Amino acid sequence: MPTHTGSGFSECTDSFQAGAEAAAAALAQAGVSACALAILMTTSRHNPHQFLAGVRAVLGPQTQVLGSYAVGVITNTCLGYDGYQCGVAVVASDTIRVNLFLEEHLANNEYACGHALAQQVLGQAYDSPPNLLFFYDSVNRTTGRFRMNMGTPLLAGMSDALGGQWPAAAGAGTMGDMQFRESFQWFNDRILSCSATALVLSGGGVRLHQVIMHGCRPASAYHTVTKAEGPIILEIDHRPATELLADLVGGDSGLTFEDYGWFITLGVNKGDKWGPFREQDYANRMCVGVDRKRNALVMVEPDLVEGSEIQLMRRAFDFEYIYTETRNLLAAIAADGRRPLLAFYIDCAGRAGAYSGNDQEEAREVQKALGTIPLLGFYSGVEIAQLPSGNVVPLDWTGVLCIWSEVV
Repeated sequence: MPTHTGSGFSECTDSFQAGAEAAAAALAQAGVSACALAILMTTSRHNPHQFLAGVRAVLGPQTQVLGSYAVGVITNTCLGYDGYQCGVAVVASDTIRVNLFLEEHLANNEYACGHALAQQVLGQAYDSPPNLLFFYDSVNRTTGRFRMNMGTPLLAGMSDALGGQWPAAAGAGTMGDMQFRESFQWFNDRILSCSATALVLSGGGVRLHQVIMHGCRPASAYHTVTKAEGPIILEIDHRPATELLADLVGGDSGLTFEDYGWFITLGVNKGDKWGPFREQDYANRMCVGVDRKRNALVMVEPDLVEGSEIQLMRRAFDFEYIYTETRNLLAAIAADGRRPLLAFYIDCAGRAGAYSGNDQEEAREVQKALGTIPLLGFYSGVEIAQLPSGNVVPLDWTGVLCIWSEVV
């Protein structure tokens, strides 16, 4: 059987019915009655057990299942967040091989968890180069209080296990809502929290392509982090971090320190420092709060260490750029004699219109550019992409479009 893919969406408030509706719609788009793989995404409004039961009622027990909670879901024609949105993508193929991997005990153990997950991936034999998509639970409520599971040490563990030689790879830190309530993941018939999971597609000439779409441009010269503790930046250019940021933002901005959380974004240029601006060379880091006692910035990730060169980034959506980058990726796939199978869009939750102050949704540009190519996207906590150098890094305020393809 040639490869068939499809995606489905539901906003039904009954979790069982929502799972069944989304799964049935995905099979219908794929034009099949059964599938080898299903990827599930739903907001925290749904009961994870009932949602999975609804999916299983349609797909049956033989389908391998992977998925996670998400702030919102995106398919070809539907998009929504903070409600009862859910989505299912299916893959049916006689040539593509599906391998799923799970590593538990992520909480306060990110490096070891990532190392063990990558070792599992390495331990499997593949007939062709593997293509890796992985998720980790961003929300840690093992003590009852919220703490973020960090992507930087998780990726460091994975990279060390892989010897720095990454296959084609992308991933995400997931969460079910912007209130950071307990989040869940699916791994076949298991429902877990604080875990890392991975999907590897191989064989059949399958290949993973991706493009990074930022939405930020530099708004300052380079500055240097001169004191940091984990994800907390204490000093920049030997000055209290908030003091220097206040100067960069400007007194006429109307922003107070309380506004810095989820607004201030710092960028690290991983390309030519003095070359022309290239979105794909930047890893952006979002500030999530301010430590007023220490005049410090609290960041999503702990990788802005002493000596890191940063720039203040200005958020600006260029909708034409998002559409064009998507079309360029599709053109490159076609030029290589391949056809797109399934698109997967990992989109920062902060880019959603309601959170970014836009009256438009940038994900609509991805939908328009993809047309009828099956799409499952979701709003994430952390986006993970592969830079042109081959390194895999966590990102913020970013959209990462992944497309699997096969030879025509």
